Amino acid sequence: LKAVLEAKRADYFVGLGTGDPCVPLVLQIDGKVYYRAIEKADAERTVHSIWRAKREFEAANEVAVSLADYLYVYLHRKHGTPKAICEAAYNLLYTLGAHAYDPDCNLFLKVFMGELDEEAKAAQDALKAGVLDALRGVDARANSKPTGWLLKSDMRHMLREHFSGKSDGQLNELFDALDSDEPKELVNYNRLFDDDSDLNQGVFAETLRQQHLNEQLAFYQAVEDVVLDTAEKSGADSCTAAALGYALRKAHPGLSQEQLEEYTGRVYGGERGKKGLPLDDTLRALRARRPPHLVDAAAALELVSANKGKPARAAAEGRAGRRTLIWGENEEQAAPKSNGDSPAPPPVPQLPLKPSTPS
Repeated sequence: LKAVLEAKRADYFVGLGTGDPCVPLVLQIDGKVYYRAIEKADAERTVHSIWRAKREFEAANEVAVSLADYLYVYLHRKHGTPKAICEAAYNLLYTLGAHAYDPDCNLFLKVFMGELDEEAKAAQDALKAGVLDALRGVDARANSKPTGWLLKSDMRHMLREHFSGKSDGQLNELFDALDSDEPKELVNYNRLFDDDSDLNQGVFAETLRQQHLNEQLAFYQAVEDVVLDTAEKSGADSCTAAALGYALRKAHPGLSQEQLEEYTGRVYGGERGKKGLPLDDTLRALRARRPPHLVDAAAALELVSANKGKPARAAAEGRAGRRTLIWGENEEQAAPKSNGDSPAPPPVPQLPLKPSTPS
């Protein structure tokens, strides 16, 4: 897939073949797959639609499905034939790869390719909500109630406190991005997170998100480096739970015991004895956990077929209770509608790691 994404624009892609379980079903095709140009904004709208539809499908059916498998389900409903499905998938992913500088495009690709767990998407959504909540708190303390406006000096102080784990270089990058978006000293901070008509965010929002994404990728890469270095020195071709725990502690000394157990648990589950797993399997499972009630593309399609015409009550309830803002969605779209007082918002989901470690 990386070769496809890095290919220079041509009239067609070469399909990744069929039958290889390592190739997602949505990409399994032989021969030529013809290139069809997609605008970045259209690709991003499709990505937002896929995330939303996947969330609703999982809530309605009480199952989990990988992003790669759900992409097949989503495109099957739109295109029907295997050839058209694959053509749409190759062209969508190629377009996202061409715009990987954009956090929405890059995040979708990283999750699709198994380089990040899907919880990275939830963490990015929580990032926006958390920063806005912190800014509103500073605003309320400074002005007796939120006004939507803050001095840059107050914002810089809040960012240093909120992101205490970031380096001075990262913070200065955020401050420069803030200056780029808002040259004046007084800032309408809600506008920093708005999308334009092409679904681009401002420099500040995109810098914040890209830093967050890079931190997560760097976290796993540091662990992988220790695992592979240890395996090379010992001549091992597998990794035990103890060896993975050692790698996690060495790469990230600030991890709590609870975090260590969470990461080793996603790889080994309850089987944490001396028997190891192949290195590739270990590293793949570390990056992307296997959620409970996971179904593949075929089973997901059966659920779609069985539920045609039925109201998705669980999905509707999930939408009604959701208060966390997602990227590409403004507050009016996210806010639940009610005839009475709105319930208090639930706690913002915890980021995968503490601020003192890459998240």
